[in-house]
Amino acid sequence: MEILKKSQYVQFIEDGEMAVVWHSLFGYPQIVNRNGLELIDAFSNPIGVDEIKKAEKFDEIDENVAILKNSFMLVPPDFNERSFLEKKTLSYNEAISDGKNIEYLSIIPSEKCNFCCTYCISNSMIDVSYRKGNKKRIMSWETAKKAIDVFLSILRSHNKKQAYINFGGGEPLLNWKLVDRTLSYCQNVYEKDFEFIFRINTNASLINRNVAETLKAHGVKIALSMDGLSGANDKVRISKSGVNSFVQIIKAMDILSDINFGLTGFSTTITEENFDLIDENLILFAQKRGFIDLRVDLDVIHMLSVPVDVAAQKLLYLKSFAESKGIQVTGFWERPIENANHSVLERNIAFCGGIAGKSMCVNPSEDVFICGYSAKKFASLSRAAIISSDIYKNIVSARMVGNIDRCKNCIIEGQCVGGCHITEEFGEVGNNLALQYNCELYRTMTLELFKDSLRKAIMEST
Repeated sequence: MEILKKSQYVQFIEDGEMAVVWHSLFGYPQIVNRNGLELIDAFSNPIGVDEIKKAEKFDEIDENVAILKNSFMLVPPDFNERSFLEKKTLSYNEAISDGKNIEYLSIIPSEKCNFCCTYCISNSMIDVSYRKGNKKRIMSWETAKKAIDVFLSILRSHNKKQAYINFGGGEPLLNWKLVDRTLSYCQNVYEKDFEFIFRINTNASLINRNVAETLKAHGVKIALSMDGLSGANDKVRISKSGVNSFVQIIKAMDILSDINFGLTGFSTTITEENFDLIDENLILFAQKRGFIDLRVDLDVIHMLSVPVDVAAQKLLYLKSFAESKGIQVTGFWERPIENANHSVLERNIAFCGGIAGKSMCVNPSEDVFICGYSAKKFASLSRAAIISSDIYKNIVSARMVGNIDRCKNCIIEGQCVGGCHITEEFGEVGNNLALQYNCELYRTMTLELFKDSLRKAIMEST
């Protein structure tokens, strides 16, 4: 006789007669009715499936028990889920070797910026790390070429044909000649071997028609930031030249639109300073310009004075209002929900590509990081150093599901996986209050988003 018990990692959130149930380590979210919840609870103590059948309280027991077993909501009494998880993470650890996971190159043409945004993560991390002492802040062409050659040699050794290259910073357009030359070099020298996907993160202030046309010619996806309308944006995105930053951003949007290389959206960071100034008018602005997707995130380091529940309600309201206008609002606060749909038992789950070991970021000093904002160099710029780096392997391994002590027994342990690694790094050298704040935010947002999906499912069924 088969005996099962309810997993200690079963989590759920209810709305009336329906609930979302998920496994805090393995994910597998599913919507169940009241009867489904009661079926799971019937196994609170180990019990035989046949005994449950005899009670004649539940319908389709065999089918439903099979579903609950496959999603690990019901497990054998002696089944150790953490030991089972450890075996999976061991296999993921083996895949880290020789740079097998690496898929993205982030080049930092300039660690300098012509803005001094109040919440700048790059400056905050550089200021508290050894990077502050680096005198080389602008990347040379020799370094950029070396980074590309090393990156593509790693991809080639693993028969990968797609090459993702991002230009970050600082402000990358301060070194426009290098960006331009890099684009041409990749496509002139390597276009037969790789399909390139380019992206640039920019404050947009230096986009002119020539820059715009060059980016368009190479199909570069532009990640442009605008932190609200004029009052909100200019309170936190401050141009060193004294020129109104909002005006510069709008000018760039117009240039891109004029050459039919218009944006689909932009990114907004909500901070303590502009929190009260960001509202539905931002969404109406986006709708008027024909944008269809916005990325809205909270400052992951300095956001402390706004209560988490207040911040969460702001994000949820903006998301809901945007949906009513045909615009999708996303952010890192959705990452646990996204990860819940891809169990760690099927693939390695991480909060971002960096801590999944997929990225190599190169700065002007030829230091290599998992993220452009990181304060922890994992290698110098050479293929041998990168693929053999123990620091790289240790960072990735330490951030695998089940390996983060502070996250154990969190209701989204296997979905959040510790959150943003940069917030954690900042906590190690500064104040860890930001880490605590973000933990609470991600839990709150995950529960609210599960509730939202539940409400939508109920509406669709009626």
